[in-house]
Amino acid sequence: MSDTTPQPLSRRAQRRADREQRRADKAQRKDTRKAVRTGRKQLKAGYALAAANVKRMDPAIREQIGRAGLTAADLQVLANASVNAEFQPGRYGQHSQAMAQEVQARLAQAGPAPRNNFVTRANPMSRWNRNQRAGTKALKQAFTQAGRDAKRADPAVAAAVARSPFDSLQLAALASGQVATVFRQAGQGRQGAGQQGPGQQQG
Repeated sequence: MSDTTPQPLSRRAQRRADREQRRADKAQRKDTRKAVRTGRKQLKAGYALAAANVKRMDPAIREQIGRAGLTAADLQVLANASVNAEFQPGRYGQHSQAMAQEVQARLAQAGPAPRNNFVTRANPMSRWNRNQRAGTKALKQAFTQAGRDAKRADPAVAAAVARSPFDSLQLAALASGQVATVFRQAGQGRQGAGQQGPGQQQG
């Protein structure tokens, strides 16, 4: 029976293998640093586009933001958590869900939306319009600041962004879309609760 035990590498072969491994490690670190820089630039551009397009978001959602009294800092944390969870769900998924629940609780405490009809829409001082302006302002500030802070984005998130098919326009849509979804879900939850009551009374 032949001996199949692997033979140890010679010293020269071992040194060669070590050098190749070091070169591979160096190349990988260089690639990662490049991806992080690229991803942070993409995030910065994406948040800047989201800030520029804030007024395209559903006015009802902007009214909800103003009614809940959410600050730019609140919204920035929500946006960052949502975007981070898209690219690193294991690390940020739970945080994103917790932030969404906190925001929805704040909106629930704020009570129902004020009257919104032709008269109130035409009146710039109506409560609905004041809420909408406040929400628009806070949202724009949030995305603007998120863009400025993108240079400090989690390296793992930034690298994942760079290696993904997302461009800056898609990142902008992701950031604004995720924020809008949180408020849309909150509105649907209240409507469902309101519709459930009469059904229970009929039963």
